[in-house]
Amino acid sequence: MGGHVAKKLGDGLLALFGYPLAHENDVERAVRAALSIQRALHELNRKNAGTGKPELTARIGLETGPAVVDAAGEIYGDVANIAARVQALAEPGAVVVTARVQHQVAGLFVAEKRGSHTLKGIPEPTLLFRLVRASGGGRRSSPRQLTPLVGRDDELAMLTRRWERARQGDGHDRRRARFG
Repeated sequence: MGGHVAKKLGDGLLALFGYPLAHENDVERAVRAALSIQRALHELNRKNAGTGKPELTARIGLETGPAVVDAAGEIYGDVANIAARVQALAEPGAVVVTARVQHQVAGLFVAEKRGSHTLKGIPEPTLLFRLVRASGGGRRSSPRQLTPLVGRDDELAMLTRRWERARQGDGHDRRRARFG
């Protein structure tokens, strides 16, 4: 789904979506990856039932927000810490997300409200949701927040200038363009 494994932490891992390449639907991709992991583990456990092999489970927590990743791969920002605390609150086999994630994927997935929780180091209570499955509807129930443009000031200024010129009637007519 386009995620990047940033760290392996014992029997867990930290994956980033939107790094090193950002997509408008990185939150959706992260949720789909999380649900796919849970489905794959469920199928593996079903296949291994009665063979004496141990059952494997995962608890997955997701948060969205800005982060800085330095050249050594260190991650700075609250997003990784919040995701780790949300993961710790998830029951085995569950995908638990913050309200910010839920807002971005509302309508695409079936979610159960899990209430507000106090997370260590976070001043306000955090509303959590357990994601059950894709909704099958394929439509968001509310508008999502757009990903901010970072490091694109020159491009944004150029687009703004050209948009303003077009609004004033100084556009380009392709029918009269000459190539050659």
